[in-house]
This record gives sequence, structure tokens and C-alpha cells, in this order.
Amino acid sequence: MLGIADCLEMFAALHAFQGQYARALRVFGAVATIRETIAAPGLLALQRWLSDRLEPARRALGDAASAALEQEGRALSVEDAIAAALTTGLDRPLETQGPATPPFGGLSARERAVVALLVTGTSNRRIAEELFIVEKTVEMHLSRSMRKLGLHTRAELAVWAINNSLADRAAASPPPPQ
Repeated sequence: MLGIADCLEMFAALHAFQGQYARALRVFGAVATIRETIAAPGLLALQRWLSDRLEPARRALGDAASAALEQEGRALSVEDAIAAALTTGLDRPLETQGPATPPFGGLSARERAVVALLVTGTSNRRIAEELFIVEKTVEMHLSRSMRKLGLHTRAELAVWAINNSLADRAAASPPPPQ
């Protein structure tokens, strides 16, 4: 049972990464029940890691909905929890699905760095100076980012970046080399 709980935790993280927040929280709730039943709480470091993976789900769905979904998961049998982990919203096994949506809308590391600076209100010229690239390259990165995301204005791009925590993550790491 311990191995099942460990695997289900990874599936919960995977579903959260794929944006399947309700499924992630249900599976996580099932894991909590399994761990309580076998009296095996799991490693603290892994629990923190998993909690970080599920945080976007809780933020997106709100506290009440998140708690309700985890409670639904707690009521699942082990077999139903496994089935929930192995199927998508279309009730097809994961292995028959295509690739997951790429993180950050498919933006490259450099595009993310440019967009992160855009969010702070930095001009194209200043972005270019900070990233050691020319201003035309900044314009190209912004244009490609908007095209990839289906956006039309810098303001829309900035809002998307804020809503997807891009500015926080990009600011935490240095820009990639050119």
C-alpha cells in the first residue's frame, strides 16, 4: 500500500502540472486516507514538494472547493483512486493522451525573461540593456510570445504573465545566456 500511496502522490503532482486541478486534489485526498490507514505519513520533504505542486490548484479553485475535492478523494476506495489517477477528464488512460501543454505556454527561457521584465514596466530599450541583447530582439521576443499565447497587446501579455506567476519565477532565476 505504501508504494501505491507514493505513486498516487506523483500522479496528483502530474495532474496539477497539467492543469487538471480537481483531479489532482481528489487523488491527493485519496492518498491522505491511504496514508492514515497504513499509518505511514510520508517523508516531510516530499510532502512539502507535493504541497508546492498543488498550490496552484488550491489558488485557482479556492479554499472551499479545494477542501471539498480533497474530501471527495478521501471517500474513494483504493481501486477508484487508482482509476482516477490513471484517467483524464475524457476517461481515457493517460498513456493514450498526447503531450501535455508545455509550461509557460511554450515560451522559451529567453522569451520568459523578456516578458518578466515587461511586467515590471521596463521599456524595450532597458530590457535589451539588462539582457545584453538589441532592442529589435526584445521586440521579436515580445511578438513571438504574444503570437504563441494568442494575445495582441503588451498589456494582455503582462496580465497573462502575472496570472501564470511567470514574473515571480523568472525573477527568481538569472536570465539565460544568449
